[in-house]
Amino acid sequence: MHKDDAEMNTQIQQENNPAEPPHVAPLGHLNHPALAGFPLTTLASGRVVGEFFNARLASVFQPIVDAGTSATLGHHGYLRVASADGDALAPWSVFAQAADNHTLVKLDRLTRSLHALNYFHQAPATHKLFVNIEHRLLTTVANEHGLVFESILQQLDIKPERVVISLPNEALSNAALLVRSILSYRNRGYGVMIHVKGFGDPALGRLFLAEPHYVQIDLPASDNLALVEPFIRNLKRAGYQLVARKVETPAQRKLARDLGFDLLQGYAIGHPQVSITGGTA
Repeated sequence: MHKDDAEMNTQIQQENNPAEPPHVAPLGHLNHPALAGFPLTTLASGRVVGEFFNARLASVFQPIVDAGTSATLGHHGYLRVASADGDALAPWSVFAQAADNHTLVKLDRLTRSLHALNYFHQAPATHKLFVNIEHRLLTTVANEHGLVFESILQQLDIKPERVVISLPNEALSNAALLVRSILSYRNRGYGVMIHVKGFGDPALGRLFLAEPHYVQIDLPASDNLALVEPFIRNLKRAGYQLVARKVETPAQRKLARDLGFDLLQGYAIGHPQVSITGGTA
């Protein structure tokens, strides 16, 4: 476990300490039927946490910055989870508890709503929130992707244009679903990003059918550049904003800039934190 994750888990454990009041009040300014059954609560610190059965859900945010100027474009929201006893849980284990599609959809919307509640009140008006979508939700919700979340954002007075929906690498496996999902999100005003893990996947050509706004790529090893550079050039010619992920060192930061990435994300840029600070990294 990374040191920052351990610190975050300690914070969650402290807020679960039965010797102290766990919260000040249930959340009152978001009352949406899509979130019914899984309470959102405001802690004494002002943070909002969610409850999913016996787990407590919390948000952390990692900056995404311009490769050239280091100006912050926005932050990627990530889930942190603790059991009722305060023990850290892997976020994927919570999604594995969703026994049916209906519960899965609710949990996915709960997570995105939690990030929105914790992010927008502290973020500058120009910053964007990047949020992950569970792959199974894309297949469970047949159409009108983003409609329900848009109505949740409306209650918070947030426009979809300030949110970037991050699709997992698995979305590339189904061309029709990929294109339909991206068009639905784009038509509602969301930004759309696809995460690419490797450059040897023959399905990568489907990126050019789908037209996302951003393509997030795990920064390649320096000995694999002959394969990577032509693909990056093609993506840039297509007009996509390229996000280098897992930028862990100053050397990798330079490599990402030299390869032509537009945006950077990783521990060399900033660690996931509860609070966002500053405009540069």
